[in-house]
Amino acid sequence: MPFLPVQRHRTFLRGLVVAVLGGAFLATAEAFGGASTPYPQRLLFWVTLMISGGLLGHLCSSVVRQFVDVDDRPWLAVALLTFAITGPVAVVVWGATGLFSDQTLLPISSLTGLLWPVALVTAGALRRAAL
Repeated sequence: MPFLPVQRHRTFLRGLVVAVLGGAFLATAEAFGGASTPYPQRLLFWVTLMISGGLLGHLCSSVVRQFVDVDDRPWLAVALLTFAITGPVAVVVWGATGLFSDQTLLPISSLTGLLWPVALVTAGALRRAAL
């Protein structure tokens, strides 16, 4: 089934809303040890990260849609997108976290510790956005 421009626009907007709400939730929940950071800063941090990941997800979904029928196999599409997005987004999270909290990059060794949390948040956001 072709993916019409109107559908693509709706999918993009739905993903944007999910990213903003997800970022607000993560900021409010003080996710991943952010309790010491003031709420407005946490909100800006998380919403920015979620929108960045959402934009990458939107781009990647264009490729995945060519190989997987998202309507017939949504979980396969979520798995493929999570796999494709996690690495690049983990690097963004690694850089942003260090620069945001300490105004310097974190040690590169901390990057591996971000992979599972990023994959979990990515999979949850993708599923909520329903691709």
